[in-house]
Amino acid sequence: DLLTTIGPGWAKCQDHSIVDQLKMGNRYLDLRLYCDEQTDEYYLEHLFVGSNLTDELLHIDQYVASHAEEIVILDIRSVQECSDSLVIRLMEKIGKVFEEKLAAPS
Repeated sequence: DLLTTIGPGWAKCQDHSIVDQLKMGNRYLDLRLYCDEQTDEYYLEHLFVGSNLTDELLHIDQYVASHAEEIVILDIRSVQECSDSLVIRLMEKIGKVFEEKLAAPS
């Protein structure tokens, strides 16, 4: 099947994990989401569904906790495809993971 043979190469944006990107100096992460309405879970995606968002947020939180002087910007996209209730739960999830590390809205 052409899609399963060629598709993953087109969908892959990075050769490195999020933590490796942070270790290499990247401080801006473009996270594109897929919201699974049936399981209330969120996944990173770019054409294909990838890793679990909660797992990745926890990895980012661990990095930020050990590098408190660093600022990491998360640009979360594709939430317009999620229901309003899933977007609210997403914001709550982010708040629970990062707690006091989040910058207050201006």
